Amino acid sequence: MAISTAHGPIIRGNNQTSVVTGNQMSILTDKATYTLKSGSGTCHQLIVGNVGTTWTIDFYDDTAGSARKFFSWVTADGKGPFALQAPCSAGITVISGGSTAGQASIVWS
Repeated sequence: MAISTAHGPIIRGNNQTSVVTGNQMSILTDKATYTLKSGSGTCHQLIVGNVGTTWTIDFYDDTAGSARKFFSWVTADGKGPFALQAPCSAGITVISGGSTAGQASIVWS
């Protein structure tokens, strides 16, 4: 399940990373394909709270999730915030796979 929120600027960060802003946040809790945005935008940050079991998250600058992969996360990368700051021109699509999904948030605009 992906839950999207739109409550103005979202600021996430801690003493280990810089502050990242965006105006949308989606929470991933299962394995699926999510088209977060069509058209230009920015994928600001991935925040992983639960790594699941052999869970993978792939990010694409594309609405189909088949071209222009710009970031991949796997369970072995662990928990934490990952600053992406990736500008996208065609859209933002995220594909989640693996054995058991965990929980992650994506900040984007």
